[in-house]
Amino acid sequence: MEELQIFLVESKLLMAEIKDSLAKTSNFQDRMKAFQEKIKMTEDELASLDIRNTSFLQMVRVFQQRNEECREANKGLREKSKSGQEKPESLEEKNRTFWKACKEDKPFWEEDRAIARDKIALLEAYMALRNNDRDLQEEKAVMWDMVEAYYSTWKEINMSSTRKW
Repeated sequence: MEELQIFLVESKLLMAEIKDSLAKTSNFQDRMKAFQEKIKMTEDELASLDIRNTSFLQMVRVFQQRNEECREANKGLREKSKSGQEKPESLEEKNRTFWKACKEDKPFWEEDRAIARDKIALLEAYMALRNNDRDLQEEKAVMWDMVEAYYSTWKEINMSSTRKW
């Protein structure tokens, strides 16, 4: 009878530990879900960044096209200058004016810097999330080890108590 009472007390203690473990597991699952949502949001932000990057590349193409047009115009002006139709000083002034206008295309340069900063921040956040994922996976492994230990203990208690009856 005393062995039965000891068995019941041990069983109650083990059940309390199992309930505590289940609560920890539930908390862990909630944290995993929140983590997965963070990863999804980061992936969405990266997709948005790719769209901005594509837009920026289009701006670069337009800029390159304008640059090519300017080179063609400069080439034509040089030929005119060589033929004596236009003075070299006038050609140099037109060239300086064009490049000054290109340098003043602030949205182009500012968007490039903004995209670079955003991409760095997102990649750092993504790396932090991946590191957090590793920590959560390690914690999950520890919890599974605890569950296996509880199972072994429970099985051992049951086996030892059934043999004695």
